[in-house]
Amino acid sequence: MLIDYNTIIHTSEQFDYISVRDCSKKFNFYLLYLTRPKNTNQTYNVRIDTYNKEKMEYYVSMIYPIRYSFLPVHRLSLQVDVPISKVTEKSKICPLKCGHGQCRYFSNSNKYFCQCSKGYSGMLCTIKNACDCSSDSICIEVVNNRSIYVCPLDKFGPRCYLKRTTCISNLCSNNSRCISRDEKNSEMKYFCLRSQSYMGSRCENLEIKIKFHFSKTIFIPQTIFIHFIYFPPKSNPLPKIPPDPIQIVEFHQQYYLALLQRYNYCENNGQCFQDNNTYPTSLACLCKECYYGSRCQFTTIGFGLSLDDILGYNIWPNVPFSRQSSVVKITTAFTILMFVIAMINGVLSMITFQTKRSLGIGSGVYLFVSSITSLLTMILFTLKFFLLVFSQMSIITNYSFLLSHCICTDILLKAFLAIGEWLNACVSIERILTIQLGIEFNKVRSKKAAKRVIFGLYLFILASFLHDPLNRHLLEDSEEQRTCRQKVPKGFLDMVLSDKTHL
Repeated sequence: MLIDYNTIIHTSEQFDYISVRDCSKKFNFYLLYLTRPKNTNQTYNVRIDTYNKEKMEYYVSMIYPIRYSFLPVHRLSLQVDVPISKVTEKSKICPLKCGHGQCRYFSNSNKYFCQCSKGYSGMLCTIKNACDCSSDSICIEVVNNRSIYVCPLDKFGPRCYLKRTTCISNLCSNNSRCISRDEKNSEMKYFCLRSQSYMGSRCENLEIKIKFHFSKTIFIPQTIFIHFIYFPPKSNPLPKIPPDPIQIVEFHQQYYLALLQRYNYCENNGQCFQDNNTYPTSLACLCKECYYGSRCQFTTIGFGLSLDDILGYNIWPNVPFSRQSSVVKITTAFTILMFVIAMINGVLSMITFQTKRSLGIGSGVYLFVSSITSLLTMILFTLKFFLLVFSQMSIITNYSFLLSHCICTDILLKAFLAIGEWLNACVSIERILTIQLGIEFNKVRSKKAAKRVIFGLYLFILASFLHDPLNRHLLEDSEEQRTCRQKVPKGFLDMVLSDKTHL
């Protein structure tokens, strides 16, 4: 889009970009000014907004200034780098007060802008307008009584009401996505966005696979680099392999030949490797200490020793339990053993303290409730362990269920552990009172007080953990692993990192 200082759009152009199809393609556009001659005292910019048309959501924006505005024609030659992750709004530090929209920033600049909601436009989204495009499209703005829009993949036209008919007959095979030709691409009528393991113009052919079988005694890392070198016939000279970006890398005391990517896809200074130097289709990251994830985007700094931190990334996704590491198998065996012992101990304790004589005094009530609490604690721990194993092995994948488990199970587990400790403390306090008061100790009043104290303990401790669910969320990466984590304030994390650096 060609915009001026007041963010008024002069001209706009759209095109569909698919990386596997258009990676090396160049696009030419002509953006015209609204008035001729143009206002030479005005500053102009070219703004590029990107949207994910499969999900129909905003992705990222970039801005490029047009210098020397006194020239009648200006040519921009741009190589646009779209970041891996979409840019989120920074409303807390944004200097703009967007009336009906969100404050965002440009990925290639430190400038901010207001992305207006549907029905509003202007620099601060205060001008009301009427978008007349279809309901499933994204209305960007209205210029000269004409809507600027983003249509879904299967629609086109001036208001996104016309449906593309090319892909109705399902030309692509094997569950691949058929994408109709857009107005800027006249080379092909449709394009098949291939699904995994298939190739060809219609994704009709199965990709060649090489299957590796490892002995159970061999440790299998999560990533294995394999580099194929083609040797041409003897009549042709052997091509020279450039020293960069091919490097020898070490994984678990084994050496592999890999391609090192110049643009760092990995976060937190992780080392990035790709399968192709020009048009990569797969990437892998070698993370530094205390960082993990498919892009090294997660850190263990600032987190406690929770079960997810200790065991989560020792469990391999999409791998049966028989092929899991010995750490997972031993931990599972110990968990089952602990659960059986805890169940026996809890049931026997409940039988012991539920007698009329035991419940006739406050300490007996405390011990009976403590037995129930300990039993519930062990049940919750075992449930959390197996849900962690099943979710990391991709057996359980329902996001809502895993999020509910992340929020509820941990808070209950923490609360029951604290309640158990307080109940044991109450038993000790009552025994001290029994010794001090002697024959003046009243069992009836002790029992009534115990019931009130137990109710108050449960209420107070559960209330003290209500903040915990607000800070819990599921961390996800492309390896289909989800880890339940508690957010840490950025200032605290920076302080920890600073202390570690000084050490």
